[in-house]
Amino acid sequence: MAAPPLSSWDVGVNPTSAILNARIRDAINFMKNRPHAVLRRITSNQAVSSNTNTPIFWNGEDLDTDGGHSNVTNPSRYTVATAGYYQLSAVVVWGTNSNGYRQIFFAKNGVTTSRYGMIYTFVRGIGGAQICMSTSVVLGLQAGDYVEVWGYQNTGGSLDVSVSNQDSRFEIEWVSNL
Repeated sequence: MAAPPLSSWDVGVNPTSAILNARIRDAINFMKNRPHAVLRRITSNQAVSSNTNTPIFWNGEDLDTDGGHSNVTNPSRYTVATAGYYQLSAVVVWGTNSNGYRQIFFAKNGVTTSRYGMIYTFVRGIGGAQICMSTSVVLGLQAGDYVEVWGYQNTGGSLDVSVSNQDSRFEIEWVSNL
């Protein structure tokens, strides 16, 4: 679905219901229900190996108005159906470990060399505490592009992205036309 264009009025044109629907109603309906998704990890922790970029799998949805996510096929991805600028936001809760550091970032079309919205934290001596990280970025996307949240950690062993009260989540919201 594409965002309906806003048209100018021509002098001497008498608006018909078809013109009003196409130029006003459809644009308002799109804005009231623009593409938006909230993906969550609900049922289980996900292990992330040390020193390995790993996509986060989202096995639950609170909302997906444009059908961009599947809990079964490529659950790490949100695939864009409507081109535009999107606000991407993520929260990732890491399990407890007092070693190393953690990173989260967005990848477009599986390319991890461009790390959009990358954020990292150094963790020293915080035994028994989960680390909650968040990041956000606005990114221009074409229909068919997909975005993912990736995690990286270097604790020396596997570390979980946790199911917790803080709720790891990935939110995608259409902002405007390209």
